Amino acid sequence: MILPLTADPLADRAGESADPVHTSRPRLLFAAHSGSQGGGELCLDSLLRQLDRDKYQITVLFPWEGPMADSARRLGFDVVIRPLNWWMCWGFSWWDFKSHLFRTIPNIVWLARYIRRNRVDLVYTNSAVIFEAAVAARVAGVPHVWHVHEVLKRGNVTMPMLPIRLIKKLIGWLSRRIIFESNASRNVYENGRADPKCGVVYNCVRFPDGSATFDRGEARRRLGFGDEEQVVSFIGQLSERKNPLLLAGAAARIADHSKLRFLFVGDGPLLKELQDAIGRLNLHDCCRILPFQADVAWVLSATDVLVLPSRQESFGLVLVEAAALGKPAIATRTEGPSEIIVDGVTGFLVTPEDEGELAQKIIDIFGPHVDRQQMGQAAAERARDLFSAPKYARTIEEIIDNILATRIHVPSVETF
Repeated sequence: MILPLTADPLADRAGESADPVHTSRPRLLFAAHSGSQGGGELCLDSLLRQLDRDKYQITVLFPWEGPMADSARRLGFDVVIRPLNWWMCWGFSWWDFKSHLFRTIPNIVWLARYIRRNRVDLVYTNSAVIFEAAVAARVAGVPHVWHVHEVLKRGNVTMPMLPIRLIKKLIGWLSRRIIFESNASRNVYENGRADPKCGVVYNCVRFPDGSATFDRGEARRRLGFGDEEQVVSFIGQLSERKNPLLLAGAAARIADHSKLRFLFVGDGPLLKELQDAIGRLNLHDCCRILPFQADVAWVLSATDVLVLPSRQESFGLVLVEAAALGKPAIATRTEGPSEIIVDGVTGFLVTPEDEGELAQKIIDIFGPHVDRQQMGQAAAERARDLFSAPKYARTIEEIIDNILATRIHVPSVETF
């Protein structure tokens, strides 16, 4: 389900502070929070691939070089590198403190001048963890769209530079529109008070047409699994939030099921702890750890069931990628997964941190009372209906076009 954003509250004042009609294509500046690869970054990459190139002139701003910046260049977009600061989820170090103290204002000044000099019509920030592009848009008098890929509440957002309540107020003040990737994330932001700026656009499958296929047997041989083995995969960052250790604990409870094999794909701060847990629980025979994979479609082709045991998850992009390939999933009953998985139809939802329940659902999904193939087919149909890349891009294009149609600027700061 995609919830439409409401009409622009400023649109009724057409003609007030309106720009002259532009004869050229609108200029858009997309600000990314990372040049590396992750869920939010892949969503932006999918959007860039689907946007109408004949309609817009697009520049993408990255804080550092990386695979996502390289991808944007290969797609033919102009790329700008500027070391942006994060105001949440940042490392608490002397270097970070100095960066915020001495680089924030110069970044905002530089970006505001860039927006004005290049006659940017709209700024789009692709994560709540960066803020300087949003402030610069306000300074330059240009409308701003904030695409929030996080759940903005205490405990989910680490190391906020400001109180979460103040960050949410600033996001609202600095934005013409705020996009969330799940209703749960939007509800956390609104906290019982409906905000007409807010709307939900579900993330999309990044495989072409949602139908990438790989030979299952070849993928399994590559991983060292046999055709008759039942492969349960975790794909994601090995972090506290993603909680891969919960799956390791569940695996230990059901390791005597001779056909079950567990695959962990990713890197992160819990790698050593996961390796130690596999050794301590005597799971060497049934567990494999694979480093981060830029392309996960082949891994999913070798997978029977995907497991995402996160403590908190604003969406869970890997769930819709698995669904697109006809794979059922088991995930914790958290924000995004609760809207992606239809419990008992496309997979199962379990209680966060409940190792025993997770183990039981893994047994159930391979048991005689569950038609796993039918579950996978239902998941694929749901992915096609709700999570297609063209639908994702067209919905965001409509949001952008509705803002551009008013040609109303926010009050600017004339200092720069």
